[in-house]
Amino acid sequence: MHDGADDLYGQVRYLEERILLNSGASGEAKKAALMHETIHVIDEMFQIGLEEKQVEQLGVGIYNLIRDNPEMFISERRPNE
Repeated sequence: MHDGADDLYGQVRYLEERILLNSGASGEAKKAALMHETIHVIDEMFQIGLEEKQVEQLGVGIYNLIRDNPEMFISERRPNE
């Protein structure tokens, strides 16, 4: 994932099975980059054939969903679980 100035925020290293994030990026930028790169991994794994623009749009949409609705992703545990 790049910004407008060609700074690299994230990168998938498929052979190493790793996603690298730019240590100099803000916390929000790292989270957005992680989502973007994760979509690249899913695209590759399932051979979906997404274009970069589609990856960008899905990354932003899913990241915003999680950021704006954190309660959807928090599990309520019962005392005996």
